[in-house]
Amino acid sequence: MASRRSGSEEDPGGRRGGGAAAAAVLVEGYVEGDQESSFPPPADWVVQFCSEIGGRPRQEDRFYSRPRIPVGDHDEASFFGVWDGTVNPHASDFVHTRCCEHHLQSRGFQAYADLVSSPSSPPQTPSPPPMIEVARCLSDACRDGYAATDAEVIESCRQLANHYSSTTSVSALIASNLLTVAHLGDSRAMLLIETNAPGTRSGWQSVRGVQLTKDHKPDDPEERRRIEASGGSIQLLHHHNMKPFIRGGDFDRRKASGERVMQLQYSRAFGGKDLKPYGLSAEPSIRQVALSMDHVGLVLASDGVCDVASADDVATVVAQAWERGEDAAQALVFWALGERERCGVGNDNVTAIVIRFRAPGTAPAADSKNAGRRLEQGIGKLNI
Repeated sequence: MASRRSGSEEDPGGRRGGGAAAAAVLVEGYVEGDQESSFPPPADWVVQFCSEIGGRPRQEDRFYSRPRIPVGDHDEASFFGVWDGTVNPHASDFVHTRCCEHHLQSRGFQAYADLVSSPSSPPQTPSPPPMIEVARCLSDACRDGYAATDAEVIESCRQLANHYSSTTSVSALIASNLLTVAHLGDSRAMLLIETNAPGTRSGWQSVRGVQLTKDHKPDDPEERRRIEASGGSIQLLHHHNMKPFIRGGDFDRRKASGERVMQLQYSRAFGGKDLKPYGLSAEPSIRQVALSMDHVGLVLASDGVCDVASADDVATVVAQAWERGEDAAQALVFWALGERERCGVGNDNVTAIVIRFRAPGTAPAADSKNAGRRLEQGIGKLNI
């Protein structure tokens, strides 16, 4: 497996001719009038998570898993997240306890709850709400949830004079068979898809990965324009292999006064109080995919994994672990630790959440003999 390839950013719809462009809608993989009703419910999923300190002095990664959130009388939503803290763990520690609640309290999520709770006829067989309306509600929920979370962590940092504590974020809100991924920075989401192309192998060997997120780097043209327009700058740091960092416009003045002034390697984040005036943004990038029976799983991971793994690498490690009956999140994290050592990448915290929707080649009923006993709910940090 390649260790440094960028992940695939192909169409995750899993259908020929699918995707946002072909369907002329906002949701990838969705064709109007073709709403998937047989996708496995959360009670049938397997949720696994693992987090390792990875040789660092402290654990700054955090995660959250809440697979079953009641919505109305008939529906459920799910929320998962991974956060990778920088400078110190305050931002990631604060955010991972608040982000989900801010999503659920948002106007967008309340609008979604109203949408799925609307009376149907007959009431015993509720029809699914229109996918595009669901997509708008959940996209708004993510944007509002991220804004409220950032405002709260910024205020906490202000009270503690914690000027630069920040965290990346990658989260997945799943409801009505719609996956809404939001992210800041360089933590990633990868969708696992069962391929049916001619010549491909069946079962777990048919699973490939599609990267759903694009890292927010300071030297990306769009990011650079915002940072420089706000009075910040992009610096290539020699002691970080000439990687680009965002620097505040007050850097030289504060450094001359004896302060320890920090710079960040990503251009969007929660927190980073004293870099927010200089272009550090908490506006998430959002991607939405209509889940279908082609989709077998989802992985959220910090850069401890993503520095050394493409989306297809992740899919291979996870699928092989599941085929052996092992914990796929643990297998992925320990594989990444080994790759980091082999490639000489350096120490880092390594965290992953792995959700298995179903086994390849199985229908929901065939893969649900242990339904209700396989879900896990988790919050926090492991292996500190």
